[in-house]
Amino acid sequence: MLLDHASAQGHFNLSSANRALYTASEYGHVEIIQLLLARGVSPNAAGSMYGCVLEAVAYYGSEDAVQALLAAGAEINF
Repeated sequence: MLLDHASAQGHFNLSSANRALYTASEYGHVEIIQLLLARGVSPNAAGSMYGCVLEAVAYYGSEDAVQALLAAGAEINF
């Protein structure tokens, strides 16, 4: 996996990681959500038109994605 490759470490930034988390969340890709969270992406990432990633997931309706974010410590009182 690219995230495991040593040369990728310097190119992995939080801006692109947050975007990846939003995209995975919007489409309900729980395994990718968990992978990104395990790599240090914040479950409280902000920056889309929905505010935080949990709001985006709630809008798109993926209960499994909501549960993954809550299990990782996402704030519900934002």
